[in-house]
Amino acid sequence: MKVKAILYNLVVLVAVFCCLSPAVCFAQNKVPLDTIVHRTKLIMYKDPEKVIRIADSVYKSSAEDSPERVKALLMKAQGYTGKRDYEKSLDYLQKAEAMVQKTNDESLQATVINRLAIMYQQLKIYDKALENIDRCNEYIKNHNIKDATFILGTNNIVKGIIYKEQLSCELALDYFDKGIAQFNKIIGPRVQPNLSIAEYNKGQCHTAMNNYTTAEACYKKAVAYASSVNANSLEAFALKGLADVYARQGKNNQAIENFNKALELSKDVGDIVLEGTIYNGLAENYLLTGDTIRFRKYRELFLKSQSAVKEAERKAISDSVNELTNTQKKNILSLNRKFTITTLILVLSIFAALFFTARYYFRSRKTINAQKKKLQQILESRKGSN
Repeated sequence: MKVKAILYNLVVLVAVFCCLSPAVCFAQNKVPLDTIVHRTKLIMYKDPEKVIRIADSVYKSSAEDSPERVKALLMKAQGYTGKRDYEKSLDYLQKAEAMVQKTNDESLQATVINRLAIMYQQLKIYDKALENIDRCNEYIKNHNIKDATFILGTNNIVKGIIYKEQLSCELALDYFDKGIAQFNKIIGPRVQPNLSIAEYNKGQCHTAMNNYTTAEACYKKAVAYASSVNANSLEAFALKGLADVYARQGKNNQAIENFNKALELSKDVGDIVLEGTIYNGLAENYLLTGDTIRFRKYRELFLKSQSAVKEAERKAISDSVNELTNTQKKNILSLNRKFTITTLILVLSIFAALFFTARYYFRSRKTINAQKKKLQQILESRKGSN
């Protein structure tokens, strides 16, 4: 019995150790880092905190300025994006952008540019997002990028989301379809979250265009893709979209049912934007069914979440602006230094030229005067001899 108890305690200790140090466990099983990265993508929509913990472990165990550290920073940025902590997410992305320049990993550089595009799109800084998408696509054209199909698919989806917000759904749908076509070329569960995002956004477009049957089909696809990889936040978004369709059709009880399913899935994710939209949907539909008590409850929760979202976005945008301002200041200082040095060299050159010209002039004058004097002496001596 004693031996069994010792073995049992040992198994428990190992299990606890694995839970606390996921990256270490992966390393002991000799799982490649790319596999760890792909696994974290699948749990990001369910447990972003776990992604951050794994990223910390990978970062600490990696060499300085190595591709592994860049991947760890990207993982951490994704984790904070999942929590809608844009300030920290942008900070880690900027660190990854600075570090990746010190590596020779072209595929990783393309990934970093792609992630920056996504970040700026989420912050609604659309010009910067589109600039990074174009930069990423151009970079892929000129380099042999291992994950090119996946990145190009993501770029199309991000561009579609921007066009949906700024231009028209007709234009956006074309980009969503392009992205889906590219993702369908890739086999494996890693594309399921991206397909869910694409179908969700297509559903939003068809909802806005009053194509409720098509919108419902898109949202159901989004639910299926997300559910297949336990991407809780994405499944919750898709259920919320489905609930919106039912609400528009006056099916308020069906809407409330789907909103509640979405709320249950979102509990452990920590996505304040998602929770806020669900609270608002529940408030509106409870009001329409005459349940004023629940309406007030969810309306209050919605207003609190809105304040939190605005604060998070304000901080992240402020950091982004500060970063751009600091970059501009550095550029101006650099230009000022170059101008000062160039001006100084030019002034010194002019003074040197004047100095040597003056010295040459005075020496020439002195030589000429000496020659004149000598000539005068010769002429005078000739006159005297005559």
